[in-house]
Amino acid sequence: MKRSTPFATLLVVLATTLAILPALWADQPAFTDEFRLEECRFQSSGRNPYFILEPGYQLILEGEEAGGFVRLEITVLDETETIAGVNTRVVTEVEYVDNKLVEISRNFYALCEPSKSIFYFGEEVDTYQDGEIVGHQGSWKAGETGARPGLMMPGAPQPEARYFQEIAPDVALDRAEILSLTEVVVTPAGVFVDALKTEETTPLEPEAKEFKLYAPGIGLVQDSTLKLVDFSNAWSSTPVSPTAETVSLTVPKGIVLQVALDKEVRVKKVGQPIHGLLVEALYAFDQEVVPVG
Repeated sequence: MKRSTPFATLLVVLATTLAILPALWADQPAFTDEFRLEECRFQSSGRNPYFILEPGYQLILEGEEAGGFVRLEITVLDETETIAGVNTRVVTEVEYVDNKLVEISRNFYALCEPSKSIFYFGEEVDTYQDGEIVGHQGSWKAGETGARPGLMMPGAPQPEARYFQEIAPDVALDRAEILSLTEVVVTPAGVFVDALKTEETTPLEPEAKEFKLYAPGIGLVQDSTLKLVDFSNAWSSTPVSPTAETVSLTVPKGIVLQVALDKEVRVKKVGQPIHGLLVEALYAFDQEVVPVG
């Protein structure tokens, strides 16, 4: 029979744990909400390595969630709006669940020069039910009711950086922590390496947690269970594609290559071609001969 923990011992353990927790929390750096915006020369167009603010650029993500099959269309409009004295770029997010429109948001961003950081100045939200607008929950704008701009994507991101993305008291207080800059993400739109991974939380919903991944030169490629299925300039016939280089490679037998595949492959014979992206660079002595990608 398993021995039960004596009540007095349990109280001691509980008291000790409660005494330790504040020290553990104190070791966690706070989320930054001051960004020295006075040093920025804001632009309504441009890009940093993980976020694109160029009119016409579009990302489409799809995936299964608890409520059904979700499609998210993110489009950079050829439209600006002045928020808190800053000319911001309008980016729409249109969300469908099982082919039914559930939300349209107009988001306001600006690029800070010279840091290349992208700042978030608010959003206008329309939620839909049966084709009718039924609410605006989550709407906010910097400069109104105590709201201030948040940092959406640093120009030079670093692991463990923690910052508020939205600063709208009692409405939106989303915050992000950068967990990694070296993720490999497999999506229907392709395999992306050196992706940035964030964990998003909010003090308004302490139990809520989301993970997002951003690929260099592309932007958002995964949002929780949603994955990128297409990216392009929505108003151009020329597709957008990441810089790529084709390399013919022959390696001796026994050399292990780590390759990321975007779909399942059944190997039926020796010499069968397999297409993928190299996850770990290949070296000859101390020289990199085939880079990641």
